[in-house]
Amino acid sequence: MSRPWTTSGSLLGGVAAAIGASACCAGPLLLVVLGVGGAWGSRLVALELYQPYFIGAALAFFGYAFFKLYRKSKDCAPGEACAIPAVRQRQRLIFWLVTFASVALMSFPLYAPLFYRGDPMKPIPIRILFAAVLASASVKADDFRTVTLDVTKMDCAVCPITVRKALEKVPGVETARLDFKTKRAVVAFDPAKTSPEALSRATADAGFPSSVKQVQ
Repeated sequence: MSRPWTTSGSLLGGVAAAIGASACCAGPLLLVVLGVGGAWGSRLVALELYQPYFIGAALAFFGYAFFKLYRKSKDCAPGEACAIPAVRQRQRLIFWLVTFASVALMSFPLYAPLFYRGDPMKPIPIRILFAAVLASASVKADDFRTVTLDVTKMDCAVCPITVRKALEKVPGVETARLDFKTKRAVVAFDPAKTSPEALSRATADAGFPSSVKQVQ
């Protein structure tokens, strides 16, 4: 006879599913912050297709664990952990802590922008446009160019943050503005240090392929 699914097994399954559900959004951002590029970002973004299934699996696992922990004591076999009040109370505490952490992880795209205070649509600094007027500026306006990128796969609120972080890490980038609605990035950069093609590669390495729309 097969052993019944345990409460701890359900919690572990729920945590694994929650990680899978958030991997498509939180994963690429974490890789960009850590400086990891390449194919990993694209692979994690591709998991977005399976996000509803991961969420459904997480709810099923946590639901089963809730049932096991809150069933009546008389339904527990003698000697079973759920029949011991102290153990049962400790398991319930662990259940709620794990469940809360998993829900916070799955809902990361909803609140992540609150922790990123930078305004993605702030104007390009005046010193870039009128450097001749600002004697203290270390660069001239002619030294900078602006490129507009059409960015694909930006489907959640975290995506613009990830793309902006990836662009800001490129040497020579002065500012990067993201528009979630139009799926575009406007980047001011020093052509002596980088190029539109390099900027496009940076977004692709983060999991968000882009194409150059306009260079000024």
